[in-house]
Amino acid sequence: MAHTFINGIDLCYHIYGSGPPLILVHGLGFDHSAWGPQIPAFSRDYQVIVYDVRGHGRSEAPDQPYSIELFADDLHFLLRFLGLRNSCLLGLSMGGRIILHFALKYGAEAKALILADAQSETPPASQERFRMLARMAREQGMVETAEVFFSLPFMENLAIFNPEAYRREKAAFQTRSPVGFAQACLAIAEMKPLTDRLGEIQSPTLALAGEKDEAYLPYLEIYARRIPRCRKAILPRAGHVSNLENPEAFNEAVLDFLGGLQTP
Repeated sequence: MAHTFINGIDLCYHIYGSGPPLILVHGLGFDHSAWGPQIPAFSRDYQVIVYDVRGHGRSEAPDQPYSIELFADDLHFLLRFLGLRNSCLLGLSMGGRIILHFALKYGAEAKALILADAQSETPPASQERFRMLARMAREQGMVETAEVFFSLPFMENLAIFNPEAYRREKAAFQTRSPVGFAQACLAIAEMKPLTDRLGEIQSPTLALAGEKDEAYLPYLEIYARRIPRCRKAILPRAGHVSNLENPEAFNEAVLDFLGGLQTP
Protein backbone atom coordinates (compact mmCIF):
# COMPACT_ATOMS: atom_id res chain seq x y z
CA MET A 1 0.00 0.00 0.00
CA ALA A 2 1.02 3.59 -0.52
CA HIS A 3 1.11 5.92 2.45
CA THR A 4 1.19 9.61 3.20
CA PHE A 5 1.60 11.73 6.31
CA ILE A 6 -1.62 13.72 6.75
CA ASN A 7 -3.34 15.34 9.70
CA GLY A 8 -0.55 14.22 12.03
CA ILE A 9 -0.45 10.50 11.15
CA ASP A 10 0.84 8.06 8.56
CA LEU A 11 -2.19 6.88 6.61
CA CYS A 12 -2.12 3.95 4.16
CA TYR A 13 -4.22 3.77 1.01
CA HIS A 14 -4.46 2.02 -2.35
CA ILE A 15 -5.90 3.07 -5.72
CA TYR A 16 -7.49 0.72 -8.25
CA GLY A 17 -8.72 1.45 -11.77
CA SER A 18 -9.51 4.76 -13.40
CA GLY A 19 -12.52 6.98 -13.92
CA PRO A 20 -14.64 9.05 -11.53
CA PRO A 21 -13.28 8.72 -7.97
CA LEU A 22 -15.11 6.42 -5.56
CA ILE A 23 -13.86 6.31 -1.96
CA LEU A 24 -14.64 3.28 0.23
CA VAL A 25 -14.53 3.73 4.02
CA HIS A 26 -14.56 0.55 6.11
CA GLY A 27 -16.19 -0.21 9.43
CA LEU A 28 -14.94 -0.56 12.99
CA GLY A 29 -12.40 -3.32 13.51
CA PHE A 30 -11.91 -3.96 9.78
CA ASP A 31 -9.50 -2.45 7.26
CA HIS A 32 -9.34 -1.74 3.53
CA SER A 33 -9.22 -5.48 2.70
CA ALA A 34 -12.87 -5.84 3.75
CA TRP A 35 -13.74 -4.28 0.37
CA GLY A 36 -12.32 -7.28 -1.49
CA PRO A 37 -15.62 -8.22 -3.20
CA GLN A 38 -16.22 -4.62 -4.28
CA ILE A 39 -12.86 -3.57 -5.74
CA PRO A 40 -12.96 -5.69 -8.94
CA ALA A 41 -16.59 -4.77 -9.64
CA PHE A 42 -16.21 -1.05 -8.99
CA SER A 43 -12.76 -0.47 -10.50
CA ARG A 44 -13.94 -1.42 -13.98
CA ASP A 45 -15.59 1.99 -14.32
CA TYR A 46 -14.33 4.01 -11.34
CA GLN A 47 -11.09 5.02 -9.71
CA VAL A 48 -11.54 3.16 -6.43
CA ILE A 49 -9.63 4.44 -3.41
CA VAL A 50 -9.51 2.34 -0.25
CA TYR A 51 -7.62 3.26 2.90
CA ASP A 52 -7.12 2.18 6.48
CA VAL A 53 -8.91 4.52 8.86
CA ARG A 54 -6.76 5.96 11.65
CA GLY A 55 -6.16 3.24 14.25
CA HIS A 56 -6.86 0.41 11.80
CA GLY A 57 -4.81 -1.80 9.49
CA ARG A 58 -1.48 -0.31 8.46
CA SER A 59 -2.39 3.28 9.26
CA GLU A 60 -0.94 4.79 12.40
CA ALA A 61 -2.75 4.21 15.70
CA PRO A 62 -1.69 6.99 18.07
CA ASP A 63 -2.87 6.69 21.65
CA GLN A 64 -4.84 9.90 21.78
CA PRO A 65 -8.55 10.73 21.57
CA TYR A 66 -10.21 10.02 18.23
CA SER A 67 -13.54 11.35 17.02
CA ILE A 68 -15.80 10.84 14.02
CA GLU A 69 -15.01 14.43 13.03
CA LEU A 70 -11.28 13.67 13.22
CA PHE A 71 -11.81 10.65 10.94
CA ALA A 72 -13.67 12.93 8.51
CA ASP A 73 -10.80 15.41 8.63
CA ASP A 74 -8.35 12.59 7.83
CA LEU A 75 -10.45 11.72 4.78
CA HIS A 76 -10.55 15.36 3.69
CA PHE A 77 -6.76 15.68 3.87
CA LEU A 78 -6.26 12.38 2.05
CA LEU A 79 -8.48 13.53 -0.81
CA ARG A 80 -6.74 16.90 -0.90
CA PHE A 81 -3.38 15.11 -1.05
CA LEU A 82 -4.68 13.02 -3.97
CA GLY A 83 -6.01 16.12 -5.74
CA LEU A 84 -9.64 14.99 -5.59
CA ARG A 85 -12.30 17.66 -5.14
CA ASN A 86 -15.57 15.94 -6.06
CA SER A 87 -15.76 12.28 -5.09
CA CYS A 88 -18.44 9.68 -4.47
CA LEU A 89 -18.13 8.35 -0.93
CA LEU A 90 -19.25 4.94 0.30
CA GLY A 91 -19.06 4.15 4.01
CA LEU A 92 -20.17 1.06 5.89
CA SER A 93 -21.16 1.22 9.57
CA MET A 94 -18.47 3.42 11.19
CA GLY A 95 -17.47 4.39 7.67
CA GLY A 96 -21.00 5.66 7.10
CA ARG A 97 -20.75 7.83 10.19
CA ILE A 98 -17.49 9.23 8.83
CA ILE A 99 -18.88 10.18 5.43
CA LEU A 100 -21.97 11.70 7.05
CA HIS A 101 -19.73 14.00 9.06
CA PHE A 102 -17.62 14.62 5.95
CA ALA A 103 -20.69 15.67 3.96
CA LEU A 104 -21.77 18.09 6.67
CA LYS A 105 -18.32 19.65 7.01
CA TYR A 106 -16.96 19.39 3.47
CA GLY A 107 -20.16 19.15 1.45
CA ALA A 108 -18.74 20.64 -1.74
CA GLU A 109 -16.26 17.75 -1.94
CA ALA A 110 -18.94 15.03 -1.85
CA LYS A 111 -20.49 14.32 -5.24
CA ALA A 112 -22.64 11.54 -3.77
CA LEU A 113 -22.98 9.51 -0.57
CA ILE A 114 -23.69 5.82 -0.05
CA LEU A 115 -24.58 5.07 3.58
CA ALA A 116 -24.37 1.33 4.18
CA ASP A 117 -25.71 -0.05 7.46
CA ALA A 118 -24.90 3.25 9.16
CA GLN A 119 -26.41 5.18 12.06
CA SER A 120 -26.41 8.96 12.37
CA GLU A 121 -26.17 8.73 16.16
CA THR A 122 -25.18 6.27 18.88
CA PRO A 123 -28.07 5.05 21.06
CA PRO A 124 -27.31 4.94 24.83
CA ALA A 125 -27.20 1.13 24.99
CA SER A 126 -24.68 1.08 22.16
CA GLN A 127 -22.56 3.74 23.84
CA GLU A 128 -21.98 1.47 26.82
CA ARG A 129 -21.23 -1.50 24.59
CA PHE A 130 -18.54 0.44 22.73
CA ARG A 131 -17.02 1.65 25.99
CA MET A 132 -16.93 -1.95 27.22
CA LEU A 133 -15.15 -3.05 24.04
CA ALA A 134 -12.62 -0.23 24.45
CA ARG A 135 -11.84 -1.32 28.01
CA MET A 136 -11.58 -4.95 26.99
CA ALA A 137 -9.19 -4.26 24.10
CA ARG A 138 -6.80 -2.36 26.39
CA GLU A 139 -7.02 -4.72 29.35
CA GLN A 140 -7.32 -8.14 27.71
CA GLY A 141 -6.05 -7.69 24.17
CA MET A 142 -7.48 -8.33 20.76
CA VAL A 143 -7.71 -12.13 20.90
CA GLU A 144 -10.13 -12.02 23.83
CA THR A 145 -11.92 -8.98 22.38
CA ALA A 146 -12.45 -10.81 19.10
CA GLU A 147 -14.48 -13.48 20.88
CA VAL A 148 -16.85 -10.84 22.21
CA PHE A 149 -16.92 -8.53 19.17
CA PHE A 150 -17.62 -11.33 16.68
CA SER A 151 -20.37 -12.78 18.86
CA LEU A 152 -22.35 -9.53 19.01
CA PRO A 153 -25.76 -9.61 17.29
CA PHE A 154 -24.67 -7.37 14.40
CA MET A 155 -21.88 -9.84 13.49
CA GLU A 156 -23.97 -13.02 13.65
CA ASN A 157 -25.21 -12.81 10.07
CA LEU A 158 -21.68 -12.66 8.70
CA ALA A 159 -21.09 -16.13 10.19
CA ILE A 160 -24.33 -17.34 8.60
CA PHE A 161 -24.12 -15.80 5.14
CA ASN A 162 -20.34 -15.87 4.59
CA PRO A 163 -18.58 -18.13 7.12
CA GLU A 164 -15.27 -17.93 5.23
CA ALA A 165 -15.25 -14.13 5.49
CA TYR A 166 -16.27 -14.40 9.16
CA ARG A 167 -13.26 -16.61 9.94
CA ARG A 168 -10.91 -14.44 7.89
CA GLU A 169 -12.02 -11.15 9.42
CA LYS A 170 -11.99 -12.55 12.95
CA ALA A 171 -8.42 -13.81 12.49
CA ALA A 172 -7.31 -10.46 11.05
CA PHE A 173 -9.03 -8.57 13.87
CA GLN A 174 -6.85 -10.35 16.43
CA THR A 175 -3.69 -8.87 14.88
CA ARG A 176 -4.86 -5.24 14.98
CA SER A 177 -3.91 -2.46 17.35
CA PRO A 178 -5.78 -2.62 20.67
CA VAL A 179 -5.09 1.09 21.16
CA GLY A 180 -6.48 2.02 17.75
CA PHE A 181 -9.55 -0.16 18.21
CA ALA A 182 -10.19 1.18 21.71
CA GLN A 183 -9.93 4.80 20.61
CA ALA A 184 -12.22 4.16 17.63
CA CYS A 185 -14.80 2.52 19.92
CA LEU A 186 -14.76 5.60 22.13
CA ALA A 187 -15.12 7.85 19.08
CA ILE A 188 -18.35 6.03 18.20
CA ALA A 189 -19.57 6.05 21.80
CA GLU A 190 -19.02 9.80 22.09
CA MET A 191 -20.22 10.78 18.62
CA LYS A 192 -22.41 13.85 18.57
CA PRO A 193 -25.81 13.02 17.02
CA LEU A 194 -26.15 14.11 13.41
CA THR A 195 -29.79 13.16 12.87
CA ASP A 196 -31.10 16.70 13.29
CA ARG A 197 -28.62 17.96 10.67
CA LEU A 198 -29.44 15.50 7.90
CA GLY A 199 -31.49 18.12 6.08
CA GLU A 200 -28.28 20.06 5.41
CA ILE A 201 -26.89 17.33 3.15
CA GLN A 202 -27.17 18.33 -0.49
CA SER A 203 -25.39 15.38 -2.12
CA PRO A 204 -27.46 12.67 -3.81
CA THR A 205 -27.56 9.82 -1.30
CA LEU A 206 -28.21 6.09 -1.30
CA ALA A 207 -29.03 4.57 2.08
CA LEU A 208 -28.86 0.79 2.14
CA ALA A 209 -28.90 -1.98 4.72
CA GLY A 210 -29.22 -5.72 4.92
CA GLU A 211 -32.72 -7.03 5.58
CA LYS A 212 -31.50 -8.70 8.80
CA ASP A 213 -29.79 -5.58 10.15
CA GLU A 214 -32.61 -4.78 12.55
CA ALA A 215 -30.88 -2.05 14.55
CA TYR A 216 -29.94 -0.13 11.41
CA LEU A 217 -33.00 -0.54 9.18
CA PRO A 218 -34.91 2.29 10.94
CA TYR A 219 -32.23 4.71 9.83
CA LEU A 220 -33.09 4.06 6.19
CA GLU A 221 -36.48 5.61 6.86
CA ILE A 222 -34.89 8.53 8.71
CA TYR A 223 -32.47 9.22 5.87
CA ALA A 224 -35.17 8.92 3.22
CA ARG A 225 -37.32 11.48 5.07
CA ARG A 226 -34.65 13.96 6.10
CA ILE A 227 -31.95 13.94 3.42
CA PRO A 228 -33.41 15.91 0.49
CA ARG A 229 -32.06 13.72 -2.33
CA CYS A 230 -32.02 10.28 -0.76
CA ARG A 231 -33.25 6.90 -1.89
CA LYS A 232 -33.08 3.64 0.03
CA ALA A 233 -32.40 -0.02 -0.71
CA ILE A 234 -32.81 -3.13 1.43
CA LEU A 235 -30.54 -6.02 0.54
CA PRO A 236 -31.80 -9.60 0.81
CA ARG A 237 -29.81 -12.32 2.59
CA ALA A 238 -27.66 -9.80 4.43
CA GLY A 239 -27.24 -8.27 7.86
CA HIS A 240 -24.88 -5.60 9.14
CA VAL A 241 -21.75 -6.43 7.12
CA SER A 242 -23.81 -6.40 3.95
CA ASN A 243 -20.93 -5.91 1.52
CA LEU A 244 -19.49 -9.30 2.58
CA GLU A 245 -22.75 -11.09 3.32
CA ASN A 246 -24.36 -10.49 -0.07
CA PRO A 247 -21.74 -8.80 -2.24
CA GLU A 248 -23.65 -9.36 -5.47
CA ALA A 249 -26.73 -7.47 -4.26
CA PHE A 250 -24.56 -4.83 -2.59
CA ASN A 251 -22.52 -4.19 -5.72
CA GLU A 252 -25.62 -4.08 -7.92
CA ALA A 253 -27.33 -1.51 -5.69
CA VAL A 254 -24.26 0.71 -5.54
CA LEU A 255 -23.52 0.56 -9.26
CA ASP A 256 -27.16 1.21 -10.15
CA PHE A 257 -27.14 4.31 -7.95
CA LEU A 258 -23.83 5.58 -9.32
CA GLY A 259 -24.93 4.93 -12.88
CA GLY A 260 -27.98 7.11 -12.34
CA LEU A 261 -26.02 10.18 -11.25
CA GLN A 262 -26.02 13.03 -13.72
CA THR A 263 -22.64 13.77 -15.22
CA PRO A 264 -21.56 17.30 -14.32
